[in-house]
Amino acid sequence: MADYPSREVTPLYLLYWEEFVYKLQEHFGPLDMEEDAEEDLEDLKMGTNHRATKYFISFAKYKARTQYNDRGYYRMVKNALPDRILDDLAKIWPKPKTFESLCQAVLQIDQCYWQTCHEENRRKARRDPTTSSTSNSNNNANSSNNCGSKSNKSWALNNSKSKTTTVTVTNTSHKHCIDVGLCIVCGLKGHIAKDCNKARWNNNQASGSSSNNRPAPKACTSNTEEKPNMDDKAKAKDSTSGSKN
Repeated sequence: MADYPSREVTPLYLLYWEEFVYKLQEHFGPLDMEEDAEEDLEDLKMGTNHRATKYFISFAKYKARTQYNDRGYYRMVKNALPDRILDDLAKIWPKPKTFESLCQAVLQIDQCYWQTCHEENRRKARRDPTTSSTSNSNNNANSSNNCGSKSNKSWALNNSKSKTTTVTVTNTSHKHCIDVGLCIVCGLKGHIAKDCNKARWNNNQASGSSSNNRPAPKACTSNTEEKPNMDDKAKAKDSTSGSKN
């Protein structure tokens, strides 16, 4: 055996028996294959959501390396079963007495259990589509309403921004014209807005259009009859006096 200067550099398999056995099994296989198979067989358990077929496949793999009698395998299977299978086994009469009869009974019970689960899932799937379609339609309606409200808000925000920008640009241009000495109406130099010919022309056009659009006055009708002329009265009076004479 090689000498190592300290314990820290010495391999673990030279210090501990368990590590030595593990090292031997790693390189040369287990020391006793039957004993290892027996331990694995005793540790093998069937879970609640496991299939009995897969369990018996693993059980058969370890069973081939062991030498238990029929009663020993019977007890191992009985101890490895979940409660859902043990409850159904208790309802069976006569009870299975051998390992083979126990395996057949467990396989039948497990098959009925998974068929029942499958049927329940199918019933739930038949009832769920209406609920799911209703929830989907409600979700689509809510999403469309949210999209519409968002689009309206964005349109109002953009509209307000455009109005603010227009007012800001107009005020800026007017201020620039005033600072430079230009007319804010026509943009020319030498006069101001109140003396601008273009502003007068615009005012005349506006007044003309307003006068043209003004409705014509309606003719007034009188309910009284036209009064007789005073000359006609005098002539009638003279003719009457002449006839008397």
